[in-house]
Amino acid sequence: MIRALFTFVLNLINILRATTRRALKLISRSKKGPRRFVTLKLPSGVNLRGKSRKIGPLTIGLPSRGSWWVFDEAIDRIAADPDIEGVYFKAEGGPASLAEANAVAGRLDKLRRAGKRVVSHMDGGLLHDYVAATASDAVMMTPPGRLYTFGTRMEMTFLGDAFEKAGIEAQFINLGRYKTAMHRFTRRAITRPQQIMMRQLLHGLTHHAAARIGRRRGLSVDKAMTLFDKAPMAARDARRLGFIDHMVYADEVKATLEADCERPVKFVAAERYMATHIKNLSWKPLRRASRPQVAVLELKGMILQGNEGGLTRQIQNTITPKPVVRALKRLASDPGVKAVVLRIDSPGGSALASDLIWRQIRKLADKKPVIASLGNVAGSGGYYIAVACHEIVAHPETITGSIGVIAGKLSGGALLDKLGVHIDAVSHSEDSNFMSLTSALSERELHNLRQDIRSFYRRFIQRVAVGRAMPRRKVHRLGRGRVYTGSRAKAVGLVDHLGDLDVAIDLACTKADLHRDDIHLRFVDHQQADLKSLLGQDPSLKSNLVADLIPESLHGHLAAALLLQRPNTLALLPWL
Repeated sequence: MIRALFTFVLNLINILRATTRRALKLISRSKKGPRRFVTLKLPSGVNLRGKSRKIGPLTIGLPSRGSWWVFDEAIDRIAADPDIEGVYFKAEGGPASLAEANAVAGRLDKLRRAGKRVVSHMDGGLLHDYVAATASDAVMMTPPGRLYTFGTRMEMTFLGDAFEKAGIEAQFINLGRYKTAMHRFTRRAITRPQQIMMRQLLHGLTHHAAARIGRRRGLSVDKAMTLFDKAPMAARDARRLGFIDHMVYADEVKATLEADCERPVKFVAAERYMATHIKNLSWKPLRRASRPQVAVLELKGMILQGNEGGLTRQIQNTITPKPVVRALKRLASDPGVKAVVLRIDSPGGSALASDLIWRQIRKLADKKPVIASLGNVAGSGGYYIAVACHEIVAHPETITGSIGVIAGKLSGGALLDKLGVHIDAVSHSEDSNFMSLTSALSERELHNLRQDIRSFYRRFIQRVAVGRAMPRRKVHRLGRGRVYTGSRAKAVGLVDHLGDLDVAIDLACTKADLHRDDIHLRFVDHQQADLKSLLGQDPSLKSNLVADLIPESLHGHLAAALLLQRPNTLALLPWL
């Protein structure tokens, strides 16, 4: 009763506020005020989880709202607001990959379809900056600016000779001619299969970029390819070839827009717009009512078993079975959640951890629709967990596949000998060297390891065959560690649909027989701290101060190093 009375009063206040604001807007509109453009800040990618908050000196798992949700909400509001003429954004410093640049551009395309004008400016930019800028009706560039669109490139470092000179022995076994993740430790140069695979991958990524740029700029693919051939490209040449529309400095953008009509232009910061925007009038029900939910769970980073050195909880963007399984169980038992979207962006990692997560996703999929939305990368272990879903959506540029496993270890006994360090050991047998960082694996240990990864590779093939309704023989032909672009993966049957996260959410609604406008979209964070951690009773929090000293850019390398502590069976992308 108290809640109903409070909601009734709140509804009256909201109606009064909205009516007053709309009346003021109608008065100002009759005076033909300036055309309003919202200045947007592009997100760095599809970032669903914001930075963790701090209590005192400790970082805890209470994330802020991810920048993608803020950007997405702003796009929806601007598209429906008749008082906004369009948006303006700086194209530099946005998404850092082609896949996510196209995801951002796809959301900006929604504004153009809604009749809004989209304008961008850049002082100079890389390929992914320019791809985001092509979502604009008008692309502007500083006169002395340059497009550094050199195309795609991958470099691989090989340490075989260096390890041999240093006295470090690398022993790794891989199944599949394309499963070359550990070649960097064992070889001195790229192998022929690896070179073929990388060339095909780069060709696909370059073609996708050229096709998108050509389509958005009204150019042929061949002409769009000159963007790569003539880089760095001066603004004058970019305008002549049709890649940009105006050569102006940033402080001249407003004057350029005002030259199009008699009315002045006013820029409004996105934060101010979102704070003052009048939402559509809606009468909140007096009784508590819950809308059906579609949950989005982000699985981003290296897949680790969870006990690698005790640091896995402190590394940003890692996936470990225990918290992920716990989150999936909660979603399975929650009657309000009608469908689940898994946003997967992972190069793989521990094969065992991947299988544990796969199993829990399958149990969830037995109860509710589960859709996989692949991000920049869904390879090896990342693809392993994706095949547990009912359907898979990928960006055309998503690095996909790498069905295969590897195992082995590094040993530095010879290096220690060179340094004058001598280690003696007593063991049960001569085949007890698996956990040693100084002793190499014997022939029998290598044989046992080879048998183990063959067994897991058969399991991997079986998981994909069942999930994709595909013969095992065909999966093996597509596997052997080979990677594909998302569009190529769709052509060979490893992916169902091409699109972004929004496409996956729409598909989840369709599977659950829900209308998109009737659902509540809920983000679930598997990395959120539990009550025990918040109260300081978790001893792992003691390492937070140490982890905070490690730059976040190095966390991925630290996660990869933790995987090499022991001879695990790994499901990793070829070049990681």
